[in-house]
Amino acid sequence: MKQGRLIPWFKADAATQMAVDEALFLSYREGEALPTLRFYGWDPPAISIGRFQRFTAEVNAASCRRLSVDLVRRPTGGRAVLHEAELAYALIFGEEDGLGRTVCETYSRIAQGLLAGLRELGIAAALQSGRVEEGRDWLDVACFAAVSRQEILVNGKKLLGSAQLRQGGSVLQHGSLLTEFDPARLLMALGRVPTPALCAALAARITSCRAVLGRRVETEELIPPLVRGLSRVMGVDFVPGNLTPREWQMVKQLRETKYTTARWNERAEVKTM
Repeated sequence: MKQGRLIPWFKADAATQMAVDEALFLSYREGEALPTLRFYGWDPPAISIGRFQRFTAEVNAASCRRLSVDLVRRPTGGRAVLHEAELAYALIFGEEDGLGRTVCETYSRIAQGLLAGLRELGIAAALQSGRVEEGRDWLDVACFAAVSRQEILVNGKKLLGSAQLRQGGSVLQHGSLLTEFDPARLLMALGRVPTPALCAALAARITSCRAVLGRRVETEELIPPLVRGLSRVMGVDFVPGNLTPREWQMVKQLRETKYTTARWNERAEVKTM
């Protein structure tokens, strides 16, 4: 079994967490790091938007400020996610690590590892497969309100969503496992009035570990089985390790010059084929 690196769980602000994910990706891409897995939290809570989303059309900065919720644009695609009662993960690896050479292949293999961990916890989750027709209402700007292929559901409701960045054979996949879900909180953060109808619409699409298990689930309980599941699927022994001094230097630079700037956060990139 090949060796990888497991970064200890920690909380930080949104700009720092996205800078860490990208720094680890760049370090791996430059041949300076092993495959790396980490779990993390957000402090304060944050909304992250996908790399290609339109900032002004899909988030409400004034509402986020009122709720003390940060805003950041991810280096990956996808839609708006409220990061609060959740466990986030990031996995950095290469095409040569045996997880496939296409987006769908790697999503599917990683999902199998995550599913194994969830089932160990008693969560009977399943992988969405086949073609999914996306909704046609505004709720689809929220990542967890829209279900696509290769995502993890419980009883048809989304529990865990992920997004990818791929460059030169190197891959960053990160995502969010909801530990609890408050539809009114998400609606307010998106600048919407949390009416009973809208709350019910979100609750019909989204679930959480607490809703499935009927109890609160702590971070310390979630991480070990997820590590074991991913380790088995990848054939990688994830050994505890830390960011290197150079990686921390990249984190600082990316945070200051990219993830805290309006130039990055408020301007979507143009998606090219």
